[in-house]
This record gives sequence, structure tokens and C-alpha cells, in this order.
Amino acid sequence: LRRDQTRRLQAEREQVRLQENEQRLRSILEAEPQGILVSGLDHRVLQINPAGCFLFDAGFSEEIMGRDLRDFVHTSDHQQLDDLHKAAREGRETRGRCRLVGLSRQIRWVEMTTVPLPAENGSVGSILSVLQDVTEQKRADRRQALQHAVAKVLAASSTVEQAIPDLLQAIVVSLDWQVGLFWRVQDDRRSLRCAHGWSVDSTMIQEFLRNSRQQDHGPDSDLPGCCWARGEPLWIEDIAEAPLFTRESLEAPGVLRGACAFPIWLRANVYGVMEFLSREAQAEDRDLLRALGTTGSQIGLFVERAEVEAALHQNEARTSLII
Repeated sequence: LRRDQTRRLQAEREQVRLQENEQRLRSILEAEPQGILVSGLDHRVLQINPAGCFLFDAGFSEEIMGRDLRDFVHTSDHQQLDDLHKAAREGRETRGRCRLVGLSRQIRWVEMTTVPLPAENGSVGSILSVLQDVTEQKRADRRQALQHAVAKVLAASSTVEQAIPDLLQAIVVSLDWQVGLFWRVQDDRRSLRCAHGWSVDSTMIQEFLRNSRQQDHGPDSDLPGCCWARGEPLWIEDIAEAPLFTRESLEAPGVLRGACAFPIWLRANVYGVMEFLSREAQAEDRDLLRALGTTGSQIGLFVERAEVEAALHQNEARTSLII
């Protein structure tokens, strides 16, 4: 009886100690500013702290627990997530970047560090992931890449006709979006017409590009027209919820979601509008929008310089003919 009583007291003390440790661990997780989650080997979320819930746009951990982590990772980054978990299952700590798609469909870039958690038998039973939001850093890198790409194209181009397609491609690639269009203000200054287009996958959106080239837009008509009328950069987070965007996106609706546009000023008038579209809905980035506005001014100065140089060459040629 004494031995049984001693064992029972030891078991009770051990249970109290485990409860205290669990409470201490829970307090640490709740106070930790970085997102922390524990997932099983099948990617099911077993535990998540409040900071992690914030990254997933969840108010309660119950909204995330039990669900497959891949449901919240961008489809293009599934391979990256699989590689991180594979290394953790092999007992290695690894780090990588991927995009989280929250419950509100907002996309965040996170740096994920995965650590294996051993089970009682010594094998890897689950995976601890530490998530750090690096969206702002990614946006800053994107703005820097945009400025560098635009400056490189303008330095290498001698004519507007040569620069515009290269600028569309450079900006699309820098933004990691899918489509770029250049709308030229017509000589009567009553309408816009799509003069150039570039896309990552031309076969997928060729119908959209064809429709854009066949349509003219006046002031306050669709996104390019509104950008022209207001003379400032504009952003649409989701085309599906924006009455401003009136064109059909594609045969399959919803393939193009986010959009932005900025004017190109030539002296006191708008010379044209550049429009860019993305497959995913894009939360408004005001710093990027200001950078695009600055890019429009740079392109306008290039157009003005190119026109002056073309006029000088024409005068020189005329003078030569006269002589």
C-alpha cells in the first residue's frame, strides 16, 4: 500500500509538472511575435500560436487546426513546402520562402524555418515551423528591381517604338505579374487605343489581348480611361469586385484578378497609359504605386528626349538635302 501510495504521489507530481510545462510553453507561444505552428507528417496543422493565426487572417486557432497546410500555400510554392518538410522528416533544419494565402485571400511572403520534433520512439513525429513575415522586404526588393529594370531599358533604347515593348516585359517580370498593356492617346485626344501588349503566357490570354487591341476607351472609361482622366496611378485589388473594370478577362473568368495602371506624362499632357494585370488578387501597395508614378515620369522624359532627337535628325537630313 505504501509503495502504491508513493507511486501515485509521484505520478500526480509528474502530471502537475507536465501541466506547468505545458502552460509555460503555451504562454511562450502566445507571446512569441513570430508565427509558430506544429504540423503532422501529413501536413495537417496540429497547433498554432496567435501570431501564426494573424498570418493566416484567422481570428481563432480552430479555423486553422486540423486543415492541410498546403491549402494555405500558393500553388506555385507547393514544391518549396514539400522540400522543407522532407528535410525536416530526415532530421534536418531548413529555411525557405513561400507565399501564404490567408482566409481573406490576402497573399503574404513568409520565411519558413522547419525543425523536426521527435516522438517517444525517437523518430520524427511532427514538424515545428517558424514563420516570419517578409512581405515588406519582398515589396522593397520588387520596387528596387522595377527601378533597375526600367533604367536599363531606357538606357539601351534609342526610339519609343523600341522601348515600349521592352518596358512592358521588364515591368511585368519585375512585378511578377502576367500581362502588360500600353494604351496610346490618339491624336484627337478623345480616346485610348492599345498599341502594345506583352504577357508571360501569350497563348493563355491571347483572346484578352485581341479584345483589348480592338477596343478604344475614352476618359473615365475602364481602368486605362480613368487613369488617363485623373492623371495619376490607379490600383484594383480584385477585378471581380471592381465595377471600374468592364472588359472580359478571359474565356475562363477570374484568371486575371489584380490590376494597376499609371500615366505617362509628356510635357503638360498624358502621352499614354501602361496597364498591368495579375492572376492573383493584389493588396494595394502604395509605395509601389508611387514608384510606378515615378516610372511614368521617367518614361515621359525619355519620350520627350526621343522626339527632340528625331526632330534634330530630321532637320539635319533636310539641311543635307537642301545643301
